[in-house]
Amino acid sequence: MFGWWKQAKAEVVAAVKRVSWFGRDDAPDKRSGKPGSARADAVLSQAVALAPVSNLAPGSAVDSADARPAYGSVRLEGRERAARYAALLDWLDDARKVIANPEIDIVIELIGGYGIARALVLEAIAAGKHVVTANKALLAVHGTEIFAAASAKGVMVAFEAAVAGGIPIIKALREGLTANRIQWIAGIINGTTNFILSEMRDKGLPFADVLKEAQRLGYAEADPTFDIEGVDAAHKASLMSAIAFGTEVQFDKAYIEGITKLGSSDIKYAEQLGYRIKLLGITKRAEKGIELRVHPSLVPSKRLIANVEGAMNAVVVQGDAVGTTLYYGKGAGSEPTASAVIADLVDIA
Repeated sequence: MFGWWKQAKAEVVAAVKRVSWFGRDDAPDKRSGKPGSARADAVLSQAVALAPVSNLAPGSAVDSADARPAYGSVRLEGRERAARYAALLDWLDDARKVIANPEIDIVIELIGGYGIARALVLEAIAAGKHVVTANKALLAVHGTEIFAAASAKGVMVAFEAAVAGGIPIIKALREGLTANRIQWIAGIINGTTNFILSEMRDKGLPFADVLKEAQRLGYAEADPTFDIEGVDAAHKASLMSAIAFGTEVQFDKAYIEGITKLGSSDIKYAEQLGYRIKLLGITKRAEKGIELRVHPSLVPSKRLIANVEGAMNAVVVQGDAVGTTLYYGKGAGSEPTASAVIADLVDIA
């Protein structure tokens, strides 16, 4: 009865066996307070968790004698995590050895930033390997270059995990809504700022106090500039806009305004007028092109998106055929990110 499910699990495991991935301990995982390699760790644990339930016959995708191992390249403080996945992984200290390996089909990049991540992704593409990444900053700034390189080599760059964490918004825009002409997208796509605004409203506290609490809880980084100034949300909005409207990634043309100038009195007055203030990433068709902006917005308090609280994310999409659709869930953290990475992995495989 559940044979199709077992086969799906087997395909995931088979895919993981021909994958390499990059991660590092010194890249913080936003809002979770865990190191960047926690995302890579979660990807592996998610994949490993699938293996035991795939009790297929000898010769299946899991049991095949020619199944190739996965390769991990990550800077660890000790090798505790490596021991957990010793049966699946060969550990390498040089990421470029992974790229040079002809047995590797797919590279997962979980490093973050624009520097070495860009170099490794472009090298992987040049070597004819598909890439899965959670790096929205890299794609927002260098996406046009990366996607052009991938197209020239005939490989895929998948990035579901780069936008809204565990919410499958990229797949929805690319596939689920493909019959629609998208009119506009508006989303709460940064959990840090949504947590801060929710706490300011609920507790009447000033911005600075709530920011400190967000940092204590791990929702905000030691340097929260990208979050509170709207840059992180603009990275994500730029990627959604490019998919929805078929344009190049145009982060450099986005209007960006954060929440640092908001006070508790602003929140209070908005509430009295029947609104809630949310930091929204907005992109829409306009008479002379495409609008792309991130800024605090007054949202009628009865709207569903106005009631998205804490560090949760939500994206509203307006299509000409389907009308308004809403996508809600966890926008950050190692496990939601791992869920999206594995989904991309399965798509490519």
